Amino acid sequence: MKVLAIIAAVFHVCSAWPLERQVPLEAELNDRVSQLIHLHRYTEAMELAKKTVEHYTATFGVRHEGTATSLRNLALCHTRIGQYGEAEPFYLRAVEIREQLLGPKNIHTLEALGELADNYEKAAEYPRAEAVLLRVVEAQKEWGEKHIARARTFERLGIVYTGMHKFKEAETLLQKALTIYEAAYGPKFIQNAKCIEELARLNQEMGNFEKAEGLYSRAIAMVEKGFGPKSPEMAPFLNNLGTLYFAMRDYGKAKTHYQRAYDLLKKAFGPKDPDALICLRNLTSADAALGKGVKPPPESGGATLI
Repeated sequence: MKVLAIIAAVFHVCSAWPLERQVPLEAELNDRVSQLIHLHRYTEAMELAKKTVEHYTATFGVRHEGTATSLRNLALCHTRIGQYGEAEPFYLRAVEIREQLLGPKNIHTLEALGELADNYEKAAEYPRAEAVLLRVVEAQKEWGEKHIARARTFERLGIVYTGMHKFKEAETLLQKALTIYEAAYGPKFIQNAKCIEELARLNQEMGNFEKAEGLYSRAIAMVEKGFGPKSPEMAPFLNNLGTLYFAMRDYGKAKTHYQRAYDLLKKAFGPKDPDALICLRNLTSADAALGKGVKPPPESGGATLI
């Protein structure tokens, strides 16, 4: 009866989905959660993710790839709203299942470890993130230096080292990742923009503001060409360039970029979207710095979006 109750609850959620078609219970539940996350509909995603975990566990048991994916999706919901501690046990369970089913060196197992490391990095738990990623680096050695999955690991570890102020190591890894991406996909591949932006953030942390500005602008131009100037994909890049201008005390430019980022996110996802709220806090700080008489929040204009 419990299983039937879970399935009924999931169908109840499915019946309210305002999309062109309904999603079959088995094959696409996890895909629907991923879609909701992509749309920043985190409340709905969290609700469905929890039911999906219950459904897969009850129907297929704990040793099932669908169960692992549902746990990963639930973890990602928590990560996206800043609940890093709540996310960790779900990532760990997903890793454990994939290790049992696929082996510790399988590409999907290692990607699950990479996402666990992302969660640690966002929580500023850099030593834990480093330890996980070094494990991944070691497991991927047999794939060769130019394997595309290794580029993502190098990029992740470079981001962690930026946070740890290990700037030389970070730059080496980010450049290595970008070289692999460009060799595999070409220099204009849209996904290269994120790695270029991380190089910008690295230079910003080092105080190389002019170089950082050039890298941010290069990344923004790639995203704008790929998605268009009014796409929400532009928002993180605009906001993060704003943090550079804030660090440079060019508060007018910082405000302009925060405002653009906030407007894009508000239009796409609503004013209560977590990323939109970060941009709004940054915008408030820029206003305060410009002498508008508004008390700046603790984040003080430097909060980046990932």
